[in-house]
Amino acid sequence: MDYYFIYGPALDEVIHQYRNLTGHTPMLPKWSYGFFQSKDRYVSQNEILGIARRYREQHIPLDAIVQDWFWWKLEGDPVFNPNFPDVPGELR
Repeated sequence: MDYYFIYGPALDEVIHQYRNLTGHTPMLPKWSYGFFQSKDRYVSQNEILGIARRYREQHIPLDAIVQDWFWWKLEGDPVFNPNFPDVPGELR
């Protein structure tokens, strides 16, 4: 077992040295720093596209919409229910 001691004296220096030892975290993609729209759930593809359209009409920047749950046929099933007829088309 190896032990490492990293001395600061400032916390920023300790974190910097720890990152040098373990590897630095890459930056997230630029688009991921924008606005994410999310709510409890969306019931259909039409609802999501309507929300995106409203943001565009009002000139509000929107980078992502989170489709969190209740999109499946059966809970946990990786198949979208009929309310989402064209998921690849929705993602364009």
